[in-house]
Amino acid sequence: MKRRTFVQSGVASALGLALQPTFLPLNTTDKQDIHSWLRQFSKSIQSRHFWAQRIVSGPDLQKMNALNLYFAQRFFHRENSSVYMIDNSDISHLFYPVYLRHAQAGVCDVLLPVFIRRADQTWEHTGTFNGFQLEALAQTAARLKEQTAAMGALLLPVSPGKTEGPVFTYTSALGSVSISTIVREEATTTVRVFQGNNLLLEDTFISRHCLKSSRG
Repeated sequence: MKRRTFVQSGVASALGLALQPTFLPLNTTDKQDIHSWLRQFSKSIQSRHFWAQRIVSGPDLQKMNALNLYFAQRFFHRENSSVYMIDNSDISHLFYPVYLRHAQAGVCDVLLPVFIRRADQTWEHTGTFNGFQLEALAQTAARLKEQTAAMGALLLPVSPGKTEGPVFTYTSALGSVSISTIVREEATTTVRVFQGNNLLLEDTFISRHCLKSSRG
């Protein structure tokens, strides 16, 4: 048995992204999970769906297109030009998925670039979540949605994060978040969410976003 790595950590060093090597499940159920996590996450943080051209233009759109080209060169592609957006008086975020598809296996992996609108109304890329991290955020958002209405401000980055070993940590508008995944026979993910300096949630779970083994 052996593992196949589809996302290399070199992408992280080149873009400063929150990426770890990702192992893809080889069945359509897990592909559906990825879409389910995205829907769950976007619903829990009360985001709305738009076409990108309605809210991003000029130099910001050029920067976004350049980022998408970089993803495409690494076989991650957008399926359409729509985005998810959280817009309020204090802070605005937008995000969208880019997918990696494996023609023979018919599998799918995902990255989720996140942007924040600054005071001068320009959009800045603040980080990119991988599939493990999206799974963790979707579960966290579902657990916390009854406790706070400001889910985007609690879970989405306001500035690029940092990676130390397997732990990725970033600052949100209301606190900070750390996510780590250890891949052995199973992938174990731990997420911690702070509101200010207070630990709001800590959870460790066995990830479903993992290729345990493959033959051939």
